[in-house]
Amino acid sequence: MVKSSTKANHNNWQGIGCFSYIRKDPVDIKEFLLVKHAYGSKKWSLPGGGIKAKGEPANAAAIREAKEETGYEIGIMRQLALLSFEKKPEGGTVVLFDCYVIGGENNPKDPQEISKCKFVTFEEAAEMFKWGKIFETQFKLIYIADNCKYGNPSTIYEWENIPQRYYPNQKKAD
Repeated sequence: MVKSSTKANHNNWQGIGCFSYIRKDPVDIKEFLLVKHAYGSKKWSLPGGGIKAKGEPANAAAIREAKEETGYEIGIMRQLALLSFEKKPEGGTVVLFDCYVIGGENNPKDPQEISKCKFVTFEEAAEMFKWGKIFETQFKLIYIADNCKYGNPSTIYEWENIPQRYYPNQKKAD
């Protein structure tokens, strides 16, 4: 019997994580979608995951992960960022896409992986991060996406230079 495990799936990554900054539609720049993990730390993040099959394009992985984690079908407008990091033990590359909902409904496929998803504003996400409810690397992606939403995605944001005002006392989540 093959056991489905989110943790096991992470081992299949090809070193590339694909994440989606998903809006309700192409012109709605106020809210974006977060998913809450049902395992481990139970924190919120952008929908996404790793490339699981040899030759799977990053945009296809982002679309697949969004459907699995949220129930929504998405359209990709553009790539917002391509970031490399040397965090141990994983390391790797992250691709961030600017997306919008084209169909489906809020219905995560595997409740053992994702317990729920919801649309939030940047301000709400920043407050969630202050209370330790969002992964730090995910908040950095949210910050990059929020800063690119009005303009050119080629604007460079240094991975380590997220303003300190978003890091007041990293309180523990409930």
